[in-house]
Amino acid sequence: MDSATALKEIDAVLASAAERWNRHDTATYAAHWMEDATFVNVVGMHREGRKRIQAEFDYLHAGRFKDSTFVILKRTVRFLKPDVAAVNVWWEMQNDPGAPGHPVENGVRRGVFTHVMLLTPDGWRFAASQNTDILPIPDFLQPA
Repeated sequence: MDSATALKEIDAVLASAAERWNRHDTATYAAHWMEDATFVNVVGMHREGRKRIQAEFDYLHAGRFKDSTFVILKRTVRFLKPDVAAVNVWWEMQNDPGAPGHPVENGVRRGVFTHVMLLTPDGWRFAASQNTDILPIPDFLQPA
């Protein structure tokens, strides 16, 4: 598969994931992860396997994220091999009420996902994911 086709397919997976988050369809959202995937959420909790990953999404969408919407702001893709990609996705979430020790401003959060994606017989899937909140502090390496 050439890299242009792979990029289109990866972008389609990312768009599908965002759309399924916004429908609060946790089963099809979690289906973007491989059965044996790993996931580290924004507060450092580690999940192993799609079932555990989905259990987290089920819990969150039943409560805190039940009215949330998710948009992709930008993404980068670096192919490590033709069938392996490191993908960074900068995101914004609306309608997050926050949580103790994890405040949000006006219901808006931003963050970045780092995914290792593999091309499987079922298409591109997340093999490992790390989600990180972007905190409202200055980035000392960025010009003011």
